[in-house]
Formats: sequence, structure tokens, C-alpha cells
Amino acid sequence: MKRYAIIISVEAYKHFPPTPFAHEDSKLLSSTLNDLCDYSIQHTLLLNLTPDADKRPDEILSEIRLMVDGSEPGDTVLFYFAGHGHYSEDRSYLILPGTTPGAYERTALPLDDISKELRPPQRVCFRVFDSCHSGQDVRSNENVLDSHSFLRAITHDASGWVTLAACREDQYSHSDPKIGHGIFTYYFCDFIRSL
Repeated sequence: MKRYAIIISVEAYKHFPPTPFAHEDSKLLSSTLNDLCDYSIQHTLLLNLTPDADKRPDEILSEIRLMVDGSEPGDTVLFYFAGHGHYSEDRSYLILPGTTPGAYERTALPLDDISKELRPPQRVCFRVFDSCHSGQDVRSNENVLDSHSFLRAITHDASGWVTLAACREDQYSHSDPKIGHGIFTYYFCDFIRSL
């Protein structure tokens, strides 16, 4: 029985406010899983995306597909995302560094496409989101992300998944400069380490 992890983080964007410490969160989760939870490095896909090192949605889906295709019945697949989430026209998206407002279909990563890749039969599937409001400046109306609906969508019909999210749809996900991490991911990893 093998464990696979797909860990994606976005900290800086071309058109949206930053999500501080998202890359540190993804590195912390990766090391926690690799060191303590029998996730091997060769079965861990770690993507710390930046405006200068971005990937197109189809490239990311291809990397996810390659990883999941190597899994077998009984294996565990964990998906983690730290960054902005958005809901638009009945679809949930993960916002990438180059995502353009209003062009989500072409420039953001559709969550249902990820779900299709991550739902092979007879696998244990986990989804962990440290997103929804992370770093969003709620005082500004420019490039506003509908993260309330995004969170509602990922938790509403989560059949076949174990889903953990940093906050409810009416809450904010926060980072703490004193610890250099998002609070949710830091204490999630801290709890795992305490076991």
C-alpha cells in the first residue's frame, strides 16, 4: 500500500493579492508527510508556483494524472492546495499565479477536473484546502474572488473524499508572521507531529 501526495501552493499572483507563507506551508506539509506518515518523496508532487515559475492548468493536470496513474487499489491519494480559491459560473477554481480575472476557464485550475483525476476507484482520497479568503483584501472591490461559494462548493458534495478546509464559508483563513505559516497548516502539521 503506497501513499501519494499532490501539494500545490501559490503565494504571489499577477492580478490578485498575495497569500503569505503558502510555500512554507506546502514545504512543511511535504516534510511532515515524508518524515512521519510513510509518504515517499518519489510519490510526492510538490508545486510551489510563482508568477515567474507558473504552469498552465493542463500542465498541472497532466502531472497529477501521471502520479495517480502509478497508484493501485488500496493506495492513498492526498491533494493539498494553499492559495486562493474562487467560484464562478457554477464551477470552483484554484487560482494560479497567472490567472486572469474573468478568464477563469482558461487560466485557473478547475476543481472538478482535479477531482476527475484524483478519483480512481478503490483509493482513499484526502483533500486539504488552506484557502478561501487567504490574504484577500476584503476592503477592495477589484478582482474580488468568490471564496465563500468556493468553500461551500468543496464541502457540499464531498462524497468519496475526506475533505479538510482551513475555514467555513463565513470565516477567514489567516497566516501568522510570528510562526511564518498559515495557522491552519501549521497546527495541522503540528498535530500530526504530536502523534
